[in-house]
Amino acid sequence: MMHDGARRVLALAIMQAFFATSGFSLLRPSIAAKLRYELDAPAHFVTGFGSLLLLGRTLGSLIGGMYIVNVTRCFESIAQPLSALAISLIIYCYSLLQSPTIILALAFFQGFAAGLMWPLLQSIVAVSAGSKRAAYLTLYTSLGGLGLVNGYVLYTMIGEDVGFKIVVASALYGITSLVAFVGLIWGYRSSCIPREQRKARIAFRGTVSLVFFSLMYGLLAGIGAEYSYLVIWEVVGLEKNLLGVIYAVADLTAAGIGLLIARLAKRYSEESLILTGLTVMFFASLISFIDRFLAIVGLGIYIAMVSALLGVARSYSVKLGGEQNVSGALALSNAASGIGVSLMEAIAGFIYVELQSLSPEGPLMLYSTMSLLLIAVVMVCRKSYKSF
Repeated sequence: MMHDGARRVLALAIMQAFFATSGFSLLRPSIAAKLRYELDAPAHFVTGFGSLLLLGRTLGSLIGGMYIVNVTRCFESIAQPLSALAISLIIYCYSLLQSPTIILALAFFQGFAAGLMWPLLQSIVAVSAGSKRAAYLTLYTSLGGLGLVNGYVLYTMIGEDVGFKIVVASALYGITSLVAFVGLIWGYRSSCIPREQRKARIAFRGTVSLVFFSLMYGLLAGIGAEYSYLVIWEVVGLEKNLLGVIYAVADLTAAGIGLLIARLAKRYSEESLILTGLTVMFFASLISFIDRFLAIVGLGIYIAMVSALLGVARSYSVKLGGEQNVSGALALSNAASGIGVSLMEAIAGFIYVELQSLSPEGPLMLYSTMSLLLIAVVMVCRKSYKSF
């Protein structure tokens, strides 16, 4: 049974994550449409928005991690609700601006604010969970991630007014800030970093394993966005307007798988769960070569598993760091995975062209390759962890 205080913290964190991810998944296609079709921005401006967002988040995660470890004692910090409020205001500015360059500049600051917010929120969940950290973090990412589906649904239902969609995304982050303020008053104060963890430092060897694993997981996750859009449209041949349906179903599936993982986390180690998930992803990527229908199924499973494994991957990062400093490890994990996603988004287009030159189905090879590569990374990290 969950402790009442921990359950309250988890409920507040899930609500906060739900509204934030709803706003995020509504914003991304809306801002892309505004840049491309209203402001006539070139394609690299559209993809550059996401890259600058992740770059800002990486820097924010590092600074946020130092803040958590060296400044805050419990999670009464005003930084988290203020970060969500700052994101809300920045997004509202997008609806008014007519300059693609200024929008891209603000994307960096939006990412920076997100980098401050998310490690704090994940630390609240992880610290309050104690020995049930893997289960709590998986529940948090899975149920909070349903907001992604909500954002896709809103994008489809609201209509054609891109500016209004951006305003709604801003409002969702405003609600996120409000929930964070409620948490500040009602629940998060009970989640305090133990005294021994506040002064603890992650060993160099643990830092290397943590950063290496998180970086590689970021690379794996990085092919789930624009690269997969191209694969679904051009390799599989699916109509463009069905893309949102695929991702909505994948995110719903991810939530269900995440709930299952949360239950299994009480019995099995993080390594076992991650290796099992990666094996499923590997075989899902293989069936994608058979025919069009199985390609859609395989890619959907792959995309769902990336999201479903995120919580247990964060918990595993803490384990690799030695568990002396939960908050610091989570901040490092966020930063390293953000770098991995940014790097993959920067090179994925070139990889796509090269693999497509081998055969029409060539781009599908990257999915199985990345799955096998991360399986090898987990095996190496496990060996390193056991030799501590």
